[in-house]
Amino acid sequence: MRRTIKRLLPTEIFAKDGYERIAEAIVSLLKPQRRAYEVMSARREQSIDDSGTAIVCGHIAEAGYPDLRACRNEPVVDEDSGWQFTCGASGHTDETGQVWSLSEEISHDDLLVDVIGLPAGSSVVRTRLSSPWERGP
Repeated sequence: MRRTIKRLLPTEIFAKDGYERIAEAIVSLLKPQRRAYEVMSARREQSIDDSGTAIVCGHIAEAGYPDLRACRNEPVVDEDSGWQFTCGASGHTDETGQVWSLSEEISHDDLLVDVIGLPAGSSVVRTRLSSPWERGP
């Protein structure tokens, strides 16, 4: 077992505090999987409706910028969720936006499960990707 762990983890872990450092490293390796599990559990428990489409600014869609602003309008057609997501920069135009499925956008930013159920007319903002969403103006 120790050999298997040694192959998976950096060798400097074994030079320090032995098994305590190994346990810390294993926990850190599992954090992304735990967050994914929490998101999926939240979707099931809250019955989050991630069907439909959303408008995403080009910076998010093409350059991988984080979602920093989101607003929800009344949906125009059945497939529309009403959500629009931007990186927070000004000057976005209709030509630079892309239409994504709402489930794809949630996969891009799993903290959206915290706000996706808000009604039309809602807007939320945050300062960086790891920050919690706050109600906007």
